[in-house]
Amino acid sequence: MITANTLLMPFDCFIDTDLGLMKLLKEKYNNPEMVYDGILREREWYIIYLLLGRVDENPLSIILKENYQPNRNGLRDQFIEKEYDAILGLSKPNKIFELISMMYASDAVDIDILCRDSREQEYLTKLFKGRKINSFIAQYLNKVDITKYDTIFIKDYKDILKYKGLIQKNIYVLDYKFNTELDPNNKLRPILMVEGLISDKNTTNIISPYDMSKVQILG
Repeated sequence: MITANTLLMPFDCFIDTDLGLMKLLKEKYNNPEMVYDGILREREWYIIYLLLGRVDENPLSIILKENYQPNRNGLRDQFIEKEYDAILGLSKPNKIFELISMMYASDAVDIDILCRDSREQEYLTKLFKGRKINSFIAQYLNKVDITKYDTIFIKDYKDILKYKGLIQKNIYVLDYKFNTELDPNNKLRPILMVEGLISDKNTTNIISPYDMSKVQILG
């Protein structure tokens, strides 16, 4: 159960642009010299499973062949720069979208959605079917005023360090493998780097973007 009054929600925490990128590769860049095309032929739920279990934040890490791995960050930047409209068109909401929808329906939480550009805002307009939502554009997280939020969602744990004045916040980190580790009782937790840096001033939690039992049925 999430308790929040004011919530900052990055767009890519509830819209799976990683999956959109995988679909783009399948449709347009399925070059067996560059990518493991067998993965792209898998059912969608299995690709989601691989994305959740990756140890590198870059989704290309699960699909590029070894000789292209050193260039994965540059390749992702190129895809985002040249093909982001297509990536958005192939992306889909994850389970956290259901949470946001319930919060909007209850009208009990003030939610601001953090977007990278106007295309993401246009996506939201279509997704919420004209419902009034609050969104804003910020390319640099250190420019975001987080003083008014008591709760923040994080897709990549490293983003925590980019916010300024992160004090007395409830922080929900998506449970991708690159964000998490097992504690001595074999329970999943945010990695100790996150805990050690902010636990004295904030509360950290993990949340899953997918219910894999449902994903396997649907995908």
